[in-house]
Amino acid sequence: MTEGRNINYYTNDALIMQGEQIDASASVKIALDHGWSSIKGEHIFMENLVTPVDYTPLTNNGLLEYRGRKYIIGQGRLGKQATKTENNNYFLLTLAGIAKELSYQKHEKATHVELYAGVPFTMFGAERKAFREYLWHNEQLSFTFEGVHYCFYLDKVKIYAQCYAAIANRMGDMNRLRCVDLGSWTMDVLSVKDKVSMDKDAYNNEKCWNRSR
Repeated sequence: MTEGRNINYYTNDALIMQGEQIDASASVKIALDHGWSSIKGEHIFMENLVTPVDYTPLTNNGLLEYRGRKYIIGQGRLGKQATKTENNNYFLLTLAGIAKELSYQKHEKATHVELYAGVPFTMFGAERKAFREYLWHNEQLSFTFEGVHYCFYLDKVKIYAQCYAAIANRMGDMNRLRCVDLGSWTMDVLSVKDKVSMDKDAYNNEKCWNRSR
């Protein structure tokens, strides 16, 4: 091979780029908080309006193409729904959120993803099981977001109280951390000790969540 040639090709599901080999089959961990007005990840933030369109938008910014349909993601706020599982909005937002995180981490060609999703405290007990089943798909997910094609399996889906999903892997050597999440309708305060959320120190809208359940 000619020295200095730009190498960019796939072999046996592994990415070889500029002399570095990245195993595209390794599962990439993605944490997303599914709020009522925004989707937040370890590295990304976007508003959560989902707008179906039947035309080609002016740019690819926020454009999601899934199962033959087009959606513009993030140009405004969705507003509060009765539940997050009543339609496909939050699933489409999840696809966009995963894509943005994979893009940030330069893992666009990942074939396996582990999803760690956060939901507001007030809905955690009631929605955890239903939301996991809603997000879980056994088949390979294939879609295009902002002009980039993604194709992967969800190896794992876990649901946590909001804040925890986005901060648990950022604690490093800290054994205690308090996170405050200010949403459009809620304020959540979560304490994490040794990467375990503390129920007795969890608050929602200035009320102790542990006592209000």
